[in-house]
Amino acid sequence: MKHAMSLMLCVCVGAGSAVLLAGAPAGDAPAAGVKVTPVSIEERRSKQLVKTRTFGMPPELTLALHVTGPAAAKAKRAGHVRITKALDDKGNSLLPKKRSFGSRMRDGYKTVNEYMRHGVKDGFKLDLSLAQSQRAATKISSLTGSFKLLTGEKVADGTIPDVKSLEGKDAAHPVLAAAGLKVKIVKASGGFMGGGPRAISYVPGGNTDALVDVELVDSAGKEIQSSSGSVRMGSGPRTYHVEAMGKLPPKAGLKLKVLTGAKSTTVPLELKDIPLP
Repeated sequence: MKHAMSLMLCVCVGAGSAVLLAGAPAGDAPAAGVKVTPVSIEERRSKQLVKTRTFGMPPELTLALHVTGPAAAKAKRAGHVRITKALDDKGNSLLPKKRSFGSRMRDGYKTVNEYMRHGVKDGFKLDLSLAQSQRAATKISSLTGSFKLLTGEKVADGTIPDVKSLEGKDAAHPVLAAAGLKVKIVKASGGFMGGGPRAISYVPGGNTDALVDVELVDSAGKEIQSSSGSVRMGSGPRTYHVEAMGKLPPKAGLKLKVLTGAKSTTVPLELKDIPLP
């Protein structure tokens, strides 16, 4: 940070005393046998010492959970996190701010990838973002809420060729139609908004939960090494982009990986007495 000084403290401790066996409300598949175990908690504190127009990561707690069991092992996506109550042992609320760093997991699903599954047998790791605790607090006394798992029959590929030519239009493919998923190709704006001449930008609609992953491919269908990101301005739709690491080949396509036969499972959270760092 130019012309600025900051202090940051980041510590974590193990936490394994609280365990949850999940049920599910009406409308979702039962989450029989799903177990949630807190495994670590990390605290980030920071203080800006000089007024500046730049900003760093906000102070918060990150509670890591291991989610295991048959439904967790099969889950393709996880998210829709809802925390209804979170208190430390001094009675202070730890409910996260509306637009905290982890708010994307509240807005929708995130694909359960290899990183989330690493080191977790028959499941994956899920991080919960909470507000910063008071220094005098020693534990999270109670935390209640829920999150969702999404499973399905299989992941089907739908490739949209020469996708740049579709800017301003909806992509059409039988796999998208079958899943009730819509994808509008938009012009990559670059700069703060992300993307640029090497990128493909798109806005998903309809059954967006079914969209597991997106890849850039060349005209022969070979995957192009790329990075991805997204941005949302105000209350508008979230725009996603996939950007080639090198030059974007002519008539590059977009391969959409779509979950078919998707089923949602709601997992309640009821955790107690989790030590703070």
